[in-house]
Amino acid sequence: MRKESTIQKLRPSQEQANIIEEIANMLMVNRRVDYIIERMNFYGHDGEKTKALGFCATVKHAKYMAEEFNKRLSKNNGQVAVALSGDDSVEVREKYARLLEDDNSPLQYIFSVDIFNEGIDIPSVNTVLLLRPTDSSIIFIQQLGRGLRKLGGKEFVTVLDFIGNYKKSFLMAIALNGKQDYDRDSLKLEVANDFADLPNGTYIHMDKITKEQILRQLENEKFMSLKYMKESYFSFKHVCGGKVPFLVDYLKHDGSIDPVRFTVFSPNYKTYFDFAAYIEKESHPEFSLINEDESFRQIMQLLSFYLPARRAEEWIIAETIFNSENYIASVDEIAEKARKYLSFVNKTSIVHACQTLRGTYFDTSEKTRYEKAI
Repeated sequence: MRKESTIQKLRPSQEQANIIEEIANMLMVNRRVDYIIERMNFYGHDGEKTKALGFCATVKHAKYMAEEFNKRLSKNNGQVAVALSGDDSVEVREKYARLLEDDNSPLQYIFSVDIFNEGIDIPSVNTVLLLRPTDSSIIFIQQLGRGLRKLGGKEFVTVLDFIGNYKKSFLMAIALNGKQDYDRDSLKLEVANDFADLPNGTYIHMDKITKEQILRQLENEKFMSLKYMKESYFSFKHVCGGKVPFLVDYLKHDGSIDPVRFTVFSPNYKTYFDFAAYIEKESHPEFSLINEDESFRQIMQLLSFYLPARRAEEWIIAETIFNSENYIASVDEIAEKARKYLSFVNKTSIVHACQTLRGTYFDTSEKTRYEKAI
């Protein structure tokens, strides 16, 4: 079991905390617990013993769910449910994770707050209960992934989402769609058809009210507005532990937005750095100062123009130059590096790629635009 990442140590703002608390109070209703148990019995699970992770809104909510499940389901005073949070030590969490996996243990449900989003590996989990709202499709995927660990003899996992009428429920559609480009029409089609294009053996059912709600949200959501982009950026920043996300961070996390989208909705942001410098101008004013260097701006724009590279030689050249002293590399050095990736290396192709990168084939307007970068 790996130690949880810094994401679990972050604290929401007071406004967010108040909203989460209000939602948690609405979730703690006896009728709701009865409905959750009834739905679990209806859909069933893989294997003899239920091994479930339930993701809750607050510590109070998690304790309530564990208490109510113990009241309804425990036999012979056996503890079938437990609540865990960041207040519990790693040793305590490991103890209950082992008990959940033990077929001879009465423990069947762990209700948690944040700590099991990632960094926990319980392969035999056969049920995931989503009992809290989330503003992030990435966190949704992380929670979903707790039940997707492979295990011999494990045929499927049951995932039940009980959030219902929530302003961001359309994020579920984005997460299940599995694509970084949020195309409204394709998302609506996926929802309307219950995500029929998912791999064989995956079945998704949404009740009529939920489906209509998500379709309505997708229709009204302004995916290309600055407001939406800022929300997407700060949501992903939270997932990254509160640090300004690097471009590589977007590749590391499934379900993250394509960072190119930050640059296409406005002519003011030609690169991801332009967008980040504007968004972080108060907390990181140094970004704006760096961005005022015209040579730097043009180099960043030129890199954004070339990437992703159209051929392997181009990114090999860029990587070799950036990792060399004084940013200088010979054709022979580049050819040697290229042999690690290419079965056939042609120095003529490398020379042509170098000429392309230095703007030899630019037209007049492109030479003017990038004159300080080439």
